Amino acid sequence: MMCEKRLAWALAGACSLLATLPMVASAASKSLEIRRHWVQNAHALDAKEAAKLAAEVPDARSRDILAGKLEASLILRNWYPSLPQGGRWTPKGAVRAETIVLFDLGAANVRFGWWTDTDFADGRDSYVLRIWRKGSEKVVMTFKTEHPSLGNTMKGYLDNGKVAAKSGSMADIDAATLLTFDFAGRRLVIPLSEWTEGLRNAEERGWLTQAIETDSDLKASLEDIAVVANLEPELNVMCTLVIQPLLREDRYRCSPEGASFLRLARKPDCDFDSWFGETCSLEQSLEFRLRKQPVLAPPPTP
Repeated sequence: MMCEKRLAWALAGACSLLATLPMVASAASKSLEIRRHWVQNAHALDAKEAAKLAAEVPDARSRDILAGKLEASLILRNWYPSLPQGGRWTPKGAVRAETIVLFDLGAANVRFGWWTDTDFADGRDSYVLRIWRKGSEKVVMTFKTEHPSLGNTMKGYLDNGKVAAKSGSMADIDAATLLTFDFAGRRLVIPLSEWTEGLRNAEERGWLTQAIETDSDLKASLEDIAVVANLEPELNVMCTLVIQPLLREDRYRCSPEGASFLRLARKPDCDFDSWFGETCSLEQSLEFRLRKQPVLAPPPTP
C-alpha cells in the first residue's frame, strides 16, 4: 500500500505534466529542480457555495480552513549520474528524488512542510513532517522506510511498480518494509504494517497515545492539517503514514482521488519557500523579484 501510494501521483501522469514547466539545473550536484506555488485568498461564500461545502464537509472548522486563505508550494528535485540531454526533468536515469510540499493554513494559523527523499537503488525512503503553530515550530517527526528495491532509477521504480501493482505483489513489498519513527526523543523500529494497523506493544502504544493526546496544540494542528491532507493527492502518503496512525479516526480516509490544489500552482514564490528554509536559486530569485517588482527590470535596449 505504501509503495503503491508513492507511485500513484507519478503514474497518473504528473511527471509528463511537470516536465513542461520551467526548471533549474545544478551542474555541481547534477540535479534538476521544479518549483510551483499556489495561493487561494480568503473569500466569502455565497449561499449556494456554502450549502455545497456544508454538504461535503460537515465539520465547521474544516469549512473555515477550506474557505480561508490557503497557500502552498511544491518542489521536485531529481539527482542524476549526469544531467539528462537537453536538461529536461525526467524520471529516466534519476537515482534519487526529493518531493517537498509546503502549506500555510491561514484560518488555522498553522504552517507545515512534508519532505520526502527517495534513494531508488537502496530502497530507502525518508519522510519529515515539520509543523509550525502561531509562527513557532511545534514538532518534528521523522519516518524512514526500508523495502526491497523496485529499481535503480525513478524510471525503473515506476515501471516495476506498475507491474507489481497489476500482479498484486505490492502487498508483499509492503509486508517486507521496515519503519523507523523518531519523535519526542524516542525511536521506534517496527514493521510498516504494524504502524499503519496499530502498535501491538502495549507500552509503545501507551506512550504514543499519551504523546498525542496530552499535547492539545499538537493534536489540534494534526487535525487542521488533516483537512487538506485528506484532499491533496500529493499528501496522500503523509495522510496514511501520519494522520491515520496518530489520530485513529474513520473520517481520515486519505483518498488520493481529490482534485489537487497543487495542479493549479504556477511560478514559485521565493519569499514563501524561504520561510520554510527552501531557498530559491539565484536565477529563480531574480525572476521572482522582477515579477514582484517589474520596476526593477532594466529598460529595453534601444
